[in-house]
Amino acid sequence: AALWLDPVLWLISGINLTFGFSAAFMNGYVNKTYTGAQLGNSAVTGLAALTALSAGVLSQVFGAISTKSGKGPIVILGSLSFLGIPFCFFALKCCENWNWWLIVLYLLQGSGRAVYESTNKGIFADLFKTNAPGAFANQILQVTGAFAACFFLSSILKGETLAWIALVLSLVTPFGYLAAVALRKAQAAREEDSDTDDDDDNGDGGSSVDHDDDEEGDEGEEDSDDQKPSPSVLGILATEERCRSSQAALSETPRRNGAV
Repeated sequence: AALWLDPVLWLISGINLTFGFSAAFMNGYVNKTYTGAQLGNSAVTGLAALTALSAGVLSQVFGAISTKSGKGPIVILGSLSFLGIPFCFFALKCCENWNWWLIVLYLLQGSGRAVYESTNKGIFADLFKTNAPGAFANQILQVTGAFAACFFLSSILKGETLAWIALVLSLVTPFGYLAAVALRKAQAAREEDSDTDDDDDNGDGGSSVDHDDDEEGDEGEEDSDDQKPSPSVLGILATEERCRSSQAALSETPRRNGAV
């Protein structure tokens, strides 16, 4: 809950939500309405395993690609994979009499799931470096929230409705990711500028202290100079001293004459 006020958390939620609604569409609608009816229940189990297998293999491939190309292209690829499922449903009039061509839908789901399982989690780690555990907890919450919504609203979220939701989410996912990255960069730039300003302020403070010390030193020198007697005063004092010496010498002369 501490991260819920951070817009980045919701901007990168696209893959999680899309995966949740797409999985509900495949498991709750396609399996029952098309795969089970055309290929049998055993095919449903086999194609579900194929989805998991393809996700495991492709997650390794996508992970290697993302180290060179960055995570952005992989996010787009995952979004296109999820988008392909409702595209087949609406544009290609899936799925009457598709029979084993239904495997295409499961491979698309596996490709999207691979991005969800690998690159998506890396994005959460990158954008929430200071609170990765909290970010991962919210990532799981987003997926389970989508599953829960599909379950509790099953009377409303059926067939075409689920497909439309998955389609819209898959379209907005790349834009949300790009916005999240841009926002994090802007925040980092502001923090860097703030740190620079603080350093400048500390430097100016030190200079002002040194300047004050210099002024105090100058004032001390001026005070010591003021305490020194001027040359004219020294001359007067020297003259008085000579006069006193002369008077003392004259007073000693009579004493010496009387003594003789």
